[in-house]
Amino acid sequence: MNNLHEKLPTITEFKDIAKKNKNSGLFTILGHAQNALAKEYGFNDYNAIKPHLKKEGVYNRLSNGVYKISANLIIDKYGILPLNSKGEAIRRAIEPIEQEDIVKAQLYVRLLKPLKNISRQTSSYRIKHQAEEYLREHTTYKENPGGAYVGNGVLIVTMLINGFKMKLASEYPEMQGYEYSSNTYFNISSKQIRDIGNQKNNRF
Repeated sequence: MNNLHEKLPTITEFKDIAKKNKNSGLFTILGHAQNALAKEYGFNDYNAIKPHLKKEGVYNRLSNGVYKISANLIIDKYGILPLNSKGEAIRRAIEPIEQEDIVKAQLYVRLLKPLKNISRQTSSYRIKHQAEEYLREHTTYKENPGGAYVGNGVLIVTMLINGFKMKLASEYPEMQGYEYSSNTYFNISSKQIRDIGNQKNNRF
């Protein structure tokens, strides 16, 4: 389980996933749902995985299902969203990120390996389209292509959960004027994205 801790959710996110699995009818007891989820991450049970779960994320999840990354920027389902001085979204209505969205994106993101430095070879928008293509071709979403949609913001948050470093488009001097861009960049190579896209018959 090399570097597995970097791939784990926070303890709050873990409990949320287990609770949703129980409420869906898969389990009658919450403890059973937690143990089953722990096994999916390679641990024997909840007690074994608990010490490894992150106590805090690299962002703040708000009660309305969005993630705050600075005083005037949040991440919702569709991407980076700027806020005005009153904390209101500037460009569009806020669309919350559901835990199921992250679980779906994780099927793809868990295949990625981080580089040392952030690269502008591949944007979050490109990665999210590659994730959708992968889900349609290599997972159970093959029978439900429409369900393979991954929001740009969902992809960004899932990358952060998995320990990737992020840089906003507006942080590059040559991209000044892109303050409202939903695109971000990560420490990942375009070659890796292509290689995963070329995989065949790798279905979960």
